[in-house]
This record gives sequence, structure tokens and C-alpha cells, in this order.
Amino acid sequence: MPKRKFIRAATDILVDLFSADALMNTGRGCIVNISLGGIAIETESSFELDRELLVYAKLPNTEKPLEIHAKVVRQQNLGNIRRYGLKYTKVTAVERIKLFAYVHGWLEKLKTKETRNGNNI
Repeated sequence: MPKRKFIRAATDILVDLFSADALMNTGRGCIVNISLGGIAIETESSFELDRELLVYAKLPNTEKPLEIHAKVVRQQNLGNIRRYGLKYTKVTAVERIKLFAYVHGWLEKLKTKETRNGNNI
């Protein structure tokens, strides 16, 4: 299996999902991992591959929610819950900085935890 391009941070951030034009709320979900290239979400909503979504997520320690456009590139049914892989299609510089800060902070916490446990990552 090829190595991933971006580090993924495990998380449980709630999201609101909208159609790409932001006119229609299409559901709510939970981000289960996040990277600088995309996110994985779990939701009860159903989306087709290549569907463009607008994702609103309130990252910890931020005032305004993250607002990104992403396309469904992967889907998996887990009973009545579906897991989707979303690839970012439109991310502003400000949003990219928020993403970087969140993922980098998660990685630093992981390194600190591993160091305390005597392991190297």
C-alpha cells in the first residue's frame, strides 16, 4: 500500500454538511480523521462519489468555523452509518493555516504521549 501524502490526525469534530453552493443543508456528521489534504467523516447522510460539499467544522481553540469545499472520493457503508473520504477542492490560505495548526498540534501531543510512554514514533 502506498504511503499517504499527508499525516492524518484522529479526531471527533462535529461538522455541518451543505451542498457546494451552500444553499441546502445536507446533513451532519463527525470528522474521524483530518489532514492537510482531506478528511474522513461518518454520517447518516448519503452522498454519491464526486459530490461536491461545503463543510463547516468548529476546530478546538478557533473562533470561526473551518469552511472548506471538498469532494467525495471514497465511501464505505458501516450499517446505518456511512464513512466518506473527502478531498479538499477549495481551501483559502486562512483555512489551510487552521488545518496545519490543528494537525501539527495533534502530532505534538502524540509525540509527547509516546515519549512519556518510552516509545518513539
